[in-house]
Amino acid sequence: MLSGGHFLASHDLTTEGSPALTELIDLEAQRRRIDHRQAVLLTEVAASGVCDIEHGHTTPMWLADRTQQSPHACRSRMNTAARLHRRYPQLAEALKTGRVGWQHVKVIDSAGNDRNWQDLADLLPGLIDLSALVSLFLTNVLTLEEMMISFTLVSIGSVLMFAYTFIGLIAVHEYSFGAAIGSLLLTVVAMMIIVFILMLLFTLAADVIDFVRVVYKELMLKFA
Repeated sequence: MLSGGHFLASHDLTTEGSPALTELIDLEAQRRRIDHRQAVLLTEVAASGVCDIEHGHTTPMWLADRTQQSPHACRSRMNTAARLHRRYPQLAEALKTGRVGWQHVKVIDSAGNDRNWQDLADLLPGLIDLSALVSLFLTNVLTLEEMMISFTLVSIGSVLMFAYTFIGLIAVHEYSFGAAIGSLLLTVVAMMIIVFILMLLFTLAADVIDFVRVVYKELMLKFA
């Protein structure tokens, strides 16, 4: 259990009424600090080239090998960590102090690209405050008996954060609201088509494999 502060800095953990609940908050605080530290180390290791020098691997491939994770997941985390410290130092500091979690970082980073990241960085103070304001306020006002209200309002806060990001992107790309909604809907439709095609391909592949298996068994029975 942590001896230092946590991301609910103004909240007295002794009021939770259960050591298990207190530990859950402590674990989340640790996770956010670990995510920040891992992002810092990944950036430093990639810049130094030590994985290539010592092991002949890129940093994501070395991480995938040592942690038994997929190369894609490690490469994605590596790229997000690099952009986090290069483009969004305010977001990195918010992750370090626990005001946001790694999922917030991924969502905000995915909204940026080489053309609009500076505009997105300018919106970060508002985005960070919006993501933390509701939960930080409610945990100091509501009791455990009002947890359902807390969860509902925190969810509303998360929806507002995504809406804020969406509005920011509309301003950056200079879309009209209708064009932005249309673009979003077309993206969803395209994703559904891709998923359908992939499912169809997997189904056809399974049928082909079953056919080959049946033919093989028939041949074995005939010539055995």
